[in-house]
Amino acid sequence: MQSLQKYTIDVNSKGKELRSFGTPMFPLATYCTDLKSYIEDEVIWHWHEETEFFLVISGEAYIGLGSSNYILKSGEGIFVNANSLHTFKINKGESCIYKSIVFHPNIISGAPESIFEQKFVLPLLSCSLIDGVKLSPKINWQHKIIQNIQSICENYYTMTDGYEWRIRELLLNAWYELFQNMKSNIYSQEVHQSILKTRTKKMLSFIEANYENHIGLKNIAASANISERECSRCFKKVIGTSPIIYLMKYRVSVAARLLLDTDITITEISYAVGFKNLSYFSKIFKKYIQCSPQNYRKKYEE
Repeated sequence: MQSLQKYTIDVNSKGKELRSFGTPMFPLATYCTDLKSYIEDEVIWHWHEETEFFLVISGEAYIGLGSSNYILKSGEGIFVNANSLHTFKINKGESCIYKSIVFHPNIISGAPESIFEQKFVLPLLSCSLIDGVKLSPKINWQHKIIQNIQSICENYYTMTDGYEWRIRELLLNAWYELFQNMKSNIYSQEVHQSILKTRTKKMLSFIEANYENHIGLKNIAASANISERECSRCFKKVIGTSPIIYLMKYRVSVAARLLLDTDITITEISYAVGFKNLSYFSKIFKKYIQCSPQNYRKKYEE
């Protein structure tokens, strides 16, 4: 039987756990621990790049995971996604023995950019809707994962010949069950991202077709039939900036091209790209190009 372990968790200033799990050749470790061994009966909030399976053997644990909280009783477990902030705790004075498996996903994915990584691992790891998944022995597919967790710990503890191969096989089975039953969450996020991109493309096309006119946030949002708030959110998520900043940068990029490719005056260019005030145009141009329109034209004429 696996003996109980006692250890503390060290984190850096950002809450990342500093412990290494396993070895570079086999980045996986299992632990069997009594939460009562922690100071104040609580594990500090932390996160790690590895994923984790946590299983309560006896007692009761309170799990904080992202913005959610769970109560795990004996026989129940939880999957903790990579980079998810989490903590474990119990009522003061009580005992809770748990097993955990912490492993790097590349044990499952294999070579970078493999079909296993692209199709089965990254979609789950990158799904913002899945910080974790509670596992109940009363639900068939979750019960299978719990059985795999137990078997992994047993194989890791005994370390019989070929145990690494057996552990990887069990992890693959557990991951497949998890992936298959969480696809709706994964795909709903993909659909959501697709909607964001479609809306943003409509608004970018509107800006490109109307940048020379007097347009603002209200007009840009209306081009995709969404609210101004949703418009700003789409740009932030997809482009990484606000709609108005994008509009200004686009106008400046067109102005820069006109300064080099035509002989029209700077005042005419200012009006042509949607600025009705020459001094304001010069100010915005200098902000993004780091020189005035006059100097920009001179610099490339020399």
